[in-house]
Amino acid sequence: GVSLMIATSSLNSDAEARNLEMILDRRIDGLLLIPYAPFRNEDYSDKAVRRAAASGVPSVAIDRYLPGINEYAVIGGDREAARGVTERLIAAGSRRPAYLGFNLEITTLENRRLGFYDAVKAAGLLENTVEELLLNERNSESLDISSWLERLAESGRLPDAFMVSSDGLAQKLNWLLKQRSSGRGRVKNPSRRNPPLPMIARFGEDSPWFPTGMISVIQPHEELGRRASEMLFSLIAGEVIINEKQIETLKMKITGDKV
Repeated sequence: GVSLMIATSSLNSDAEARNLEMILDRRIDGLLLIPYAPFRNEDYSDKAVRRAAASGVPSVAIDRYLPGINEYAVIGGDREAARGVTERLIAAGSRRPAYLGFNLEITTLENRRLGFYDAVKAAGLLENTVEELLLNERNSESLDISSWLERLAESGRLPDAFMVSSDGLAQKLNWLLKQRSSGRGRVKNPSRRNPPLPMIARFGEDSPWFPTGMISVIQPHEELGRRASEMLFSLIAGEVIINEKQIETLKMKITGDKV
């Protein structure tokens, strides 16, 4: 049989370090790891992850990985999906797209941002027509997004479409834009009470009972876990995984009727 240990860092790097130390001390056979995602301005040490990588215990990272540390990983095709969904926004008529995300130093969000700009450049859009907001904290009470929208609206540069790196941010953005459209809330446009809402594409998906109208990039969470587990068991069994298969990328599905 197989015994399973589960630990979560709860978005805390110190907890990640403690959990990794505890798990490795239990003499485990293998490790599945979703690495902590630090902000770029954060004082973060990757010593615990490096220790795990150097311990000799087979390990596979899921969803994201630390280049130069995690040798094996199963990730989503974030860059390709971000480019594809941004191309859909542009094909639907967007000429002033914007990117909204967290300023995290992880491969997942870095690739989503790169994919957005891949599509923008391929479409020949001028970079000075593209807006971007990278958030430096996880704070649901922050006014960063509403203040950003207000500045853009006042200067006449409100985007006609948004590509958002995560579902929670997209939900907040969608609510703020609807508040603006109805004339309520912090962001207002007195000269136009009911402007058309910008298109929104985001990584995440609607619940069956609450359609949002946003375009969705559906992440294959279950398949990520299954493939990472299969890779880990292969490593534990001593099987050799050739270089091009060490970082396995799974395709994501784009759906939504907004365009």
